[in-house]
Amino acid sequence: RLSSGSVWVDKPYGTGCTWYGAESKRCEWYGSRYRNEHVAGEACCVCGGGLREEVPTPPRTPAPTTATTTTMSAKVLAKSHLVAFWDFETKGQTGNYVAQSNVDNQGAEGPDGLYPVWLRRGHGGSEPGAPGYTEATWPSSHPVTATRAGGPFNGKGLNVKGTSLFASVERSSFDRTPLDISGADPFSLVAWVWLGVNSNH
Repeated sequence: RLSSGSVWVDKPYGTGCTWYGAESKRCEWYGSRYRNEHVAGEACCVCGGGLREEVPTPPRTPAPTTATTTTMSAKVLAKSHLVAFWDFETKGQTGNYVAQSNVDNQGAEGPDGLYPVWLRRGHGGSEPGAPGYTEATWPSSHPVTATRAGGPFNGKGLNVKGTSLFASVERSSFDRTPLDISGADPFSLVAWVWLGVNSNH
């Protein structure tokens, strides 16, 4: 820059650093000529001059602590009209992950808890074990855990490695309850998803 604060250009042509950098030899041929307080060799980064400012590295965001994630769960549960919230920590008697809610779910909560989640392999078609599996009864050799570190809710999340999986709630668990969404009923669905990429994916 010039002492006035203006962007540097040479004299008498008024060409700036962009022109000097547009062709590889311009800095070599003209970089020590056409002074305007400075020559291009002093003023332009592309010619080896200029001022280089250190750009600070932004601090890394720390993984949520237990206190933070518990607070986040509490914030979700405080939302009005929350029909179902699975934190993948709360389990029913049979080991299924169950939902939490702050609305009247019209008797949907059974002995297994509210809207129990069943795990199924995502290859299509039916398979033994209907209505599905729990984390403990999952038959695959690939682990399915709910201990994904760094999840926003109690540090937990459904973690699937190297297999196809989907989670479902049986229709009999939510039929004619607030979770039974149909037609043009408006609703919001929010999911926290972490995608890991490695050589197998």
